[in-house]
Amino acid sequence: MQQFETLTLALEDLLDGNVGLRETPNWEVTNCDTPIMTNLIYQEGKAVYGFLLDKYDDKIVLQNYHREALKGNGTSSLKELETSLEEIAKSRQKKVALVFQVIADQPDTIAWLEKNNYQQQVDQNPGHIYYKLFNY
Repeated sequence: MQQFETLTLALEDLLDGNVGLRETPNWEVTNCDTPIMTNLIYQEGKAVYGFLLDKYDDKIVLQNYHREALKGNGTSSLKELETSLEEIAKSRQKKVALVFQVIADQPDTIAWLEKNNYQQQVDQNPGHIYYKLFNY
């Protein structure tokens, strides 16, 4: 089983409303605090993400509230997460949106999101909203 497949299974479990900790070879996935908050830890802390989870009839939205990564781990962990979200969009026949809010004084984060093909949502003040949509 490939790395993204084990992450996909862990995320699917969270989307089904199950609470707890799931461990995969590259990730720790937990929502122990609440079913709508998910924390993802990549390779023992080389990258850490926190997301609020919103489920709708036609889409799933993961709104980032925390992110940090050691240099060289942000893009690789993000790509693995994106691959899992693509699979979830297909299996659930729903759009999945990955959303990042960036405060204006974070030019490195903005450059990283743009490099990874995130679109900026217009007319968002203060800060900037970047997103990527995964279709089924």
